[in-house]
Amino acid sequence: MGRQWCPYLSHARHRYPPHAGYLRLRGNGRLRFRLSPGPLLWPLHANQCVHPADRLVQPRRGAADVPTAHRQVHPGLIQELFDAPHRFSFFQAVRLLELWLGQHGIDAAQAQTRWLFFRNSLSLAYAPSDIQALGTDQEGGIAVLDAALDAGHAFRIELTPAFMGYLGAHGTLPSHCTERLALRVDPARQAAARAFFDTFSTRVLGLFYEAWRKRHMATTSRNGRAALAHRLLALAGRVHARPGPETDVLTSFSGPMRQRSVSAAAIERVLVHYFGFAIDLTPNQGGWEPLPRQLQACLGVSACMLGRGALLGERVWRRDLRVGLTLHPRDRGQFLEFVPGAPGATALRDLLKQFAVATLRFDVCVAMPLGALDGMRLGGDAQLGRDSFLLERPNAWERRDLTYTIQLM
Repeated sequence: MGRQWCPYLSHARHRYPPHAGYLRLRGNGRLRFRLSPGPLLWPLHANQCVHPADRLVQPRRGAADVPTAHRQVHPGLIQELFDAPHRFSFFQAVRLLELWLGQHGIDAAQAQTRWLFFRNSLSLAYAPSDIQALGTDQEGGIAVLDAALDAGHAFRIELTPAFMGYLGAHGTLPSHCTERLALRVDPARQAAARAFFDTFSTRVLGLFYEAWRKRHMATTSRNGRAALAHRLLALAGRVHARPGPETDVLTSFSGPMRQRSVSAAAIERVLVHYFGFAIDLTPNQGGWEPLPRQLQACLGVSACMLGRGALLGERVWRRDLRVGLTLHPRDRGQFLEFVPGAPGATALRDLLKQFAVATLRFDVCVAMPLGALDGMRLGGDAQLGRDSFLLERPNAWERRDLTYTIQLM
């Protein structure tokens, strides 16, 4: 390709020193460049693609010096809410204000009737967040407001939402109402008219927040988790249960406990969560079940037709009525908690009753932990048939000698 010259208008200067492959740029006038058979696009260096946020052009090649962080004490959450209310959502801000007032002995119902007021926005601009403004009628920072709350002095907390109300860009009234109110020359008349609409918006937005809190009972209930726990216990069939560790498990797993077809993994996870150590559940373990008298084969009476239910004997092997349950306690103390009649065995039986598995029998095996046995001697606390073994040294494996059956019905 021959040498061709084309006009090109540019207002930029290259920041690298010129060399044989570049043309020296002079001024900001009309420039010329040469079309050559070389590539039009070529790779850039990493320092040509990335630049810091404070300036566009590096003073020299390489990465810029990292400035030291301007450390400052992070303000409190309530102070941050008053300083930048646009960073918070409406429900989050009202919830934080309720909790803040609750620390000073003001309940949620009293906070919305005497302390917290919702105002109408007079702006017709686009609302970038839920909250337009937040302030009080008392001068001072959070320390002054805390002192006033401790002293019992009442003041108004005025929150102006931008997404709902009677006036403003998202108000229900026509836009000319907001314009006429904003253009009033007399401040007293403007404040009186706005206060008239604020009377209704405070009530409406208060009910709107209450409707949201009704569906978020776990975190916003005035009684904490008590109201939600009462409903979950009703779902589990234990309305009158007393508070305790068992009720905490019932409220957490009330859903799977009341299912008619519950899986073995669900039962195993609930037991592990409650007792705090490894538990293995083996479904369809099988076992001998007694056969009722009317179902036993008797010549000349009943159940004697071959291929149609004729059974010999007084018991039958059923795999669907037996479940194996192996407990792995961490130490000897936990092992003794699950011997027959101990508190742990009673709690295990009560917890299994909460599942819809009343027809099943649980063959419980309590494994002795490694090194938990060091022999039996006179005057010791070993129990015959449970943890009494004649050993020369501590056990080097899990012993599974203690077994018993839990029948729920």
